[in-house]
Amino acid sequence: MLKIKVQDRTHQFISVISKYLCLIGFLGTVGFFAYTMVNNYREATTIMNDAAIVDADLMLTDFNIEEGRKGRVKAEYEFTYSYEANGQTFEKSFTASEKSAEKYVDQATIPVAYAKSNPALSGKLSQLEKNSSLSSLTWRGLGSLLGLMFLAAVIHALITGVLFINKDDPEQTT
Repeated sequence: MLKIKVQDRTHQFISVISKYLCLIGFLGTVGFFAYTMVNNYREATTIMNDAAIVDADLMLTDFNIEEGRKGRVKAEYEFTYSYEANGQTFEKSFTASEKSAEKYVDQATIPVAYAKSNPALSGKLSQLEKNSSLSSLTWRGLGSLLGLMFLAAVIHALITGVLFINKDDPEQTT
């Protein structure tokens, strides 16, 4: 592994810069996650407060296989569901990984909720129920926050303890 030996003052400077960069990255990522969670919550509650539930026709529209390193294969399915509301037909697509797609492949219909006031706003019923729950939102937010804190601490530790090592410290010069 790459190890760069630096002077004590340089190591302290790198440590301070790394701490602030990791903090900025952490706060930016938390902000992004919070923004998307709040938007998902707003959309789900908008639909569920004025919901009409239908069994929408489901069809597999695309299937992609990507070969990764060491022979790993990643399959991604794209499904499209369509439903009729107020004399119009609406369609919406979603993607699923191979494991998640198993439950949709053999189905002809899927439960969908759409907003009566705006039938173009729709989503899978199970996903909307999960996204409109404040307790679910709180637990997912807390889990994300703890995970991101851990990730920022690990990145800072890797930069200051593994990548840049203090050559004046006899413990780290092996």
